Amino acid sequence: MKEICVIGVGLIGGSFALDIKSMNSAVIVSGVDTNPTHLETALRLGVIDQIVQLESIVTADLVVLATPVDAAVQLL
Repeated sequence: MKEICVIGVGLIGGSFALDIKSMNSAVIVSGVDTNPTHLETALRLGVIDQIVQLESIVTADLVVLATPVDAAVQLL
């Protein structure tokens, strides 16, 4: 896998992203979130490598959906 996109970079999504990066540093982890502050913090802390828009998940090798259940149903 070369690119993973995490939708929802809060506690669960951010933890998942960090675990992925610790297991394979060559993977690019992209982040999508409705809260720009969460995205900027995740980027600054190195949790994600880049901020992307939801539409760009089509290029990811794996998409992780880490949102509240009600939001997940709408996204799916």
